[in-house]
Amino acid sequence: MSVNHNILTKNIIHPYSPVLRYCKKYHAEVVFGVTSKKCAGHGICQLFPLNTPREKEIFCHHGITTIYTDELQNILFVLKRSTLTNNTLTRFFNSNEFLVEEDFFIPAHMRIRMNLQRYKIAEGIYMTFSFSDQQLIFFPNK
Repeated sequence: MSVNHNILTKNIIHPYSPVLRYCKKYHAEVVFGVTSKKCAGHGICQLFPLNTPREKEIFCHHGITTIYTDELQNILFVLKRSTLTNNTLTRFFNSNEFLVEEDFFIPAHMRIRMNLQRYKIAEGIYMTFSFSDQQLIFFPNK
């Protein structure tokens, strides 16, 4: 089956969703893994506002993302592939599915900034799309 993945300026078209109008944008650094496993496992471990000063360097799998939300509270992560190591790409993005082993509770700073009523990304398997310079993960509002 051939899938047509068209990315427009602020719209994403894919076979499982109507055209979504993304209305809020947030820049962040995402750390992959599971919080209860000290960033081991699969999922989202932490989100930091971009350029936040930190006392410690991040040694876990991480990257830079722009996060979009729409009026339906769907969330789209648009990661810069140049900020992901080969190990991170292999471990988390070797298929068109992104596994979230445990619920990720969205930090208050992001919920407030993006006017999100939604407070978590539930455990489950989510669609991911690979492009030459971007990696997308789509988290529909369940």
